[in-house]
Amino acid sequence: MRLRKGEKFRTMIRGAIDYTSPDRIGGWIYSPESEVRGKTVLAFMDDICVGAGAVDQFREDLANAGLGDGFIGFNFGITPAAEDDLGRVIVKIEGSDFALLQGESKVAGPGSAAARTITAADRSITSIEWMRTQGWLDQPEYDFLKFLRQVGIYDRSLRRPRTATGAGGVDEPAVAARNLFSLLCQNGVDPAEQVFNDAEEFAVMRADLLSGLAEPIVAVWSAQPGELLVVEGSHADVAEKGRALVGGIAHSFGPDRLLFIDLRCEFGSSGKPGGELRVLALPSR
Repeated sequence: MRLRKGEKFRTMIRGAIDYTSPDRIGGWIYSPESEVRGKTVLAFMDDICVGAGAVDQFREDLANAGLGDGFIGFNFGITPAAEDDLGRVIVKIEGSDFALLQGESKVAGPGSAAARTITAADRSITSIEWMRTQGWLDQPEYDFLKFLRQVGIYDRSLRRPRTATGAGGVDEPAVAARNLFSLLCQNGVDPAEQVFNDAEEFAVMRADLLSGLAEPIVAVWSAQPGELLVVEGSHADVAEKGRALVGGIAHSFGPDRLLFIDLRCEFGSSGKPGGELRVLALPSR
């Protein structure tokens, strides 16, 4: 192992690639004497970089095994690859020649339980804050990622303010959704649209919709104003599932307001279902 000048690892770094899928890779890296949490890791196929992420995911199994505080996992998207090529993907720490080769990694097809254990929507707050300190995110982008992770909901106005050189206007919902979904996945993506009669039908069909998505996040808009009643933070409260809409807060959507919601949240119609509801999401391949 050769490290860049000035970087000293006095012990061997340990790690593994636990699984790969055609568009995702996950595993862990640990060094008992050198901080790896927050470091950037790069995925390569031969000499081509096919994805990047950070060592920032909490792994309870590794924490229980005494490997630091457990925040030594990584899980990030890679450029879609054919399953026959997945075995050639390796992971490197940025600025170092240290590399993880695939040995006992589990090759998981898209949409499988292993590949969906951690999604881009589950990126840790620590990772998001680190990206902000690196100057990779402006304030609205930071707010989008942070609020989705913390409370499972984010309201994005489509109205552009008037300026000295422009009269303002309204952004196209599909364009705004595509930009923010691409930020979420750190890769260019094109969300697909599904139409529901109203917010009530959307809430009823939540589980069926979620089962067919690569990410649990959807963007909701409608030509008529409507509302969803959302129990904020319930996407992370597995033990509290089934508590209905106790403590739910009304969130608006409409022709000038795009509402992002984590489908793992408890939500339903607030009594203002609006009209025909358009839902933008990332389907599983």
